[in-house]
This record gives sequence, structure tokens and C-alpha cells, in this order.
Amino acid sequence: MRSPSLKKPSPVMNAAGHFMGHFKAFTGKLYVPHMSILYGDLTVEEKKKALEKASTLDSSLDGLNFRINRVELWITDADVGSWVKIDEHNLIS
Repeated sequence: MRSPSLKKPSPVMNAAGHFMGHFKAFTGKLYVPHMSILYGDLTVEEKKKALEKASTLDSSLDGLNFRINRVELWITDADVGSWVKIDEHNLIS
């Protein structure tokens, strides 16, 4: 079983570069844009088991394609319940 990978279209990568440049200058912290489908502090082994379980439940998940129409910026310093959405941008007009 392979690990899922994402295509990185230019609009998404351009947005990531834009935010990375501004965010570090403003906060002094590294901004790492990412997409998460599974949240939690999991070990590599736990992530592998979760991927295997998901594939067992629905084999069509491997190779799944979808379009991202919008990106959102969130403050995620604490538990998921306390996350705060800062902004969102449509990628498709």
C-alpha cells in the first residue's frame, strides 16, 4: 500500500509561498501549509494502521482525486475545539 500524495497545482503553491513569506515576518514562527485528513499526535505506526483500516473499509480511497476550491487559514495552537478561522480565499473564480 502506498502513502497518499497530492498534486501541487501552481495556484495552491503560489498561495502557500505568499502566506509563508508574510506569516514568518509577522510572527517569527515558521508557517507550514498542509492539508490534514486525520488529526492527532500519532506515531508513524499509528498513521500506518489508520491508512490500512481506511483502505480496508473503502479501497477506492487509494487514488482518490478531488479539487480544492478554497483555502482557509486557522490558528491551531490548542485543541481542535478552540481553533479559530482567520480568513478564507476562493481559488476558483
